[in-house]
Amino acid sequence: MQLYKRFMNNVAIRLYPVIAFIFTYTGVNQEVFTILSILMILDIISGLAKAIIVKKHKPTSSRFVVGIISKLLVLTIPMVLGLSSKWILGIDMRWFINIILSMLVLAETYSVLQNIISVRQRKEIQEYDALTGVLNFILAQVKNTIENTLKK
Repeated sequence: MQLYKRFMNNVAIRLYPVIAFIFTYTGVNQEVFTILSILMILDIISGLAKAIIVKKHKPTSSRFVVGIISKLLVLTIPMVLGLSSKWILGIDMRWFINIILSMLVLAETYSVLQNIISVRQRKEIQEYDALTGVLNFILAQVKNTIENTLKK
């Protein structure tokens, strides 16, 4: 356990400057990023409550791990967009990144509210996967940018 703690502390110490650089370089709004992170945690908690109370089954550790990895990957999107747009295209796309962050916040908010309503009513409600809609929008925008860049 002590070795694990030292390892994690070592990773955190080495990652902090990298993350600080990425936030500074890309202009990712740290406040909105923090809000998004908190909403993702609330989504995980409310999703677990929904699985236990409404679906009446035990959540599995593998589904839980997949969910957390998925959330962590979503958190990388603003940074990836910021790094690639500035480095590859030479474009400052802070405005676009902040719109994407806002869309991700809305999608997570929707998911949390959806889980809470389902738990309160103790029944499954028709789900709308807002996050996938946002991710498809981002993918389409990146594809359009690539296609427009190649035409020049």
